[in-house]
Amino acid sequence: MDCMGFVRDFLNREPQTSAEWAEQGDYLIRKNWLEDAVIHYLHALELDPDNLQALRGKAGANRRMGDFEGAKVCY
Repeated sequence: MDCMGFVRDFLNREPQTSAEWAEQGDYLIRKNWLEDAVIHYLHALELDPDNLQALRGKAGANRRMGDFEGAKVCY
């Protein structure tokens, strides 16, 4: 499978765990799709409120979108 096929399959698959939701959020951050990334991090945090990867990612996305108060809550 080529790289683009892998990414397409990865994004089309519904995540099952908090870690998978956070990983997809990280991918979306790299693509600069900040609002979508926050949604993925929120799903991750619903499953595991202590997921540090999701908390850091959500804080970073909020900060980049100018929501400094939201970022402070996550940090």
